[in-house]
Amino acid sequence: MAEAYQNFTTPFIKEPSAARKRPLDRVRLEWLTTPLAAWTVGGIFLDGWAHDHGKTDASFFTIWHGLLYSGFAVLTLVLVAALFINHGAGYSWKKALPAGYNLSLVGALVFGLGGVGDMIWHTLLGIEVSTEALLSPTHLTLALGITLLATGPLRAAWRALKTRNPGWLNLFPAFIALLLVYSMFNFFTQYAHPFVDLAGGSLRDTGLYRDTSDRYQVSAGVASILLQTALMMGFTLLALRRWNLPFGALTFLYTVNAALVVVFRDNYNLIPVALVTGLAADGLRLVLFSANRESEGRLRLFAFLVPTVMYGLYFLEIALFGQVLWSAPLWGGSIFLAGVTGLVVSYLVFQPEAARLEA
Repeated sequence: MAEAYQNFTTPFIKEPSAARKRPLDRVRLEWLTTPLAAWTVGGIFLDGWAHDHGKTDASFFTIWHGLLYSGFAVLTLVLVAALFINHGAGYSWKKALPAGYNLSLVGALVFGLGGVGDMIWHTLLGIEVSTEALLSPTHLTLALGITLLATGPLRAAWRALKTRNPGWLNLFPAFIALLLVYSMFNFFTQYAHPFVDLAGGSLRDTGLYRDTSDRYQVSAGVASILLQTALMMGFTLLALRRWNLPFGALTFLYTVNAALVVVFRDNYNLIPVALVTGLAADGLRLVLFSANRESEGRLRLFAFLVPTVMYGLYFLEIALFGQVLWSAPLWGGSIFLAGVTGLVVSYLVFQPEAARLEA
């Protein structure tokens, strides 16, 4: 903590030296850019909520677009200012930003071009609806841009934090960046997300769910569970491979992500599912990894159990507060396959010879 405080309070401009080829003001830049990236991503989710709730018209110039583009503008301004300040202090253009932030500038350019293209697209072709809005070329360009832009703190911390136990203060901006990019993946796959269009049941009479009499609707429901499991465990295991996360980190990740996703269909009943899953995941980390961090079997068990808990609670929530419409083989098999998906992802992130959570 003392090291983080010292980095945060040191002058923004530092004289370059032969031993130091990049500026060392990474910590300050992380704490500046992370809330601005959250502002931008929050604007994207608000825009999605507005479209799903009939709060928009056929115009590109809406308050929701204003929120997300203003966040992008301020974030880009901060990065460009840091670039020019550090270049003025003697750093080359290529190395004027701390390691990990050059791609953020590329992301700002991509996002800006996507925004201009999106304005032209909407003006000439109108506003897309439903899934086509998520797959339009300009919106995918925006997705790429914000992903590169928002992950600067994550890339910087990945390189700079040498210890596996950095603590919350050092890790928090990077972890927020991880949350933001994970949520962006959820945003652009919401057409296949069981927290958006419910799989296997309904929580209320007005809720959207997949018709159990339609084979393809059932298949879509099962596929949505497996897809979102793969994304969740991919981001979870990636973070665990690099750092020993503080207790509560996974609870925070899953709960905030779920709170963002459920707004599209007002499925707020599902937020406790993510909260309890996060607590279980943090607890499992303590139980499985504290005694023997070298155990590959414990890692695989963790990867299987977390999604199993998630979707076991998911169907329990639907049973308690709504109606489960799937048969036992469907919902039971989906829970089990979610666990298998997490297990398979663990082999991609942690190859057998490298499946070690070092202290």
